[in-house]
Amino acid sequence: MAGITITEASGLLDSVYGKYMYPLAKIIDDYGTAKNRDERLKALFNFETSSHFAESIKSMTAFEGFKPVAENGAYPDDQLQEGFDKLFPHVTWKDRFRISREMVDDEKIGEMKRLASKFVSGYDRTRERFGAALYGAAIAGESDLNFAGRAFKGVSASADGKPLFDAAHPSSIDPTFTQSNCFSDAFSQDALSKAQSRMIDFRDDNLSILEIVPNTILLPNDAEAIQTVFGVVGAYSQPDTSNNNWNYHFGAWNVLIWPQLNEFIPSGVVTAGAFPWVLIADGFSKQFDGAVWYEREPIAVDAYEDKNTDAAVWNGRARWSAGFFDWRAFAVGGVDRGTAL
Repeated sequence: MAGITITEASGLLDSVYGKYMYPLAKIIDDYGTAKNRDERLKALFNFETSSHFAESIKSMTAFEGFKPVAENGAYPDDQLQEGFDKLFPHVTWKDRFRISREMVDDEKIGEMKRLASKFVSGYDRTRERFGAALYGAAIAGESDLNFAGRAFKGVSASADGKPLFDAAHPSSIDPTFTQSNCFSDAFSQDALSKAQSRMIDFRDDNLSILEIVPNTILLPNDAEAIQTVFGVVGAYSQPDTSNNNWNYHFGAWNVLIWPQLNEFIPSGVVTAGAFPWVLIADGFSKQFDGAVWYEREPIAVDAYEDKNTDAAVWNGRARWSAGFFDWRAFAVGGVDRGTAL
């Protein structure tokens, strides 16, 4: 992970704040090089860098495949067709904090360091909350997202224009053929087995079976949800029974508990007596851009002295975009608008 860029060209080093410049800059830079930054996001999004104002992803259908021909027959032409596409425009994100002249005069170095630490931790918290908000809006069946006072159009939709979790995702070749990755069933061993089977049976735009195998279960921070899920995937034999037949879910799943999700799953979207649970095919998502996160400009920090207030101002700026492209990497259960497994 690259460190945070800190600009020192504003003359702050030559001011009364000079002796505090390096201690605060080191706090910010050390935080920027921490290896665990974005750890949870990188488990849920495919991270890429970008050098453009936006990134566009366009899907292509598969070849139809080989065909039988008569003896000495000609080679049949095969061809690809364009599928759905989606644009990911990058957004600029900014924040700042101030250190007053009085804090310097009173040598409140501890308070200054806390401000610097809170500033950079706020950057990471914003990014994680934005990622959680994307998933939360998708679980709620929304394509658009309102976050931090700004409307983000279509970020929680897949490339077909439907919300990431929807009961009728169309094929780009045959719009009358639709598939669901949105289910109403409460979590259970039976529901997990059926949802896994549905994902394995997901079709591409040519209606060919993709054999997508999910490997991750995403949950909000909920005691009942955690206990219920681990009661299934952590049981060697059949859970909640005296049957000692082997439970094939044992050891087959990564379980990711995301407390930030709790903030962004609105009430009224969950089936009565259930909780939302998301299945993710991590390999498919990474290969075919299920969830993507584009880093356009990493965070850069500039410090200068405000001659009007005599305060030292630390500005932070970054650009990124994120969202979803191929819905087939995901399925959700426990939502009331879903279909039954």
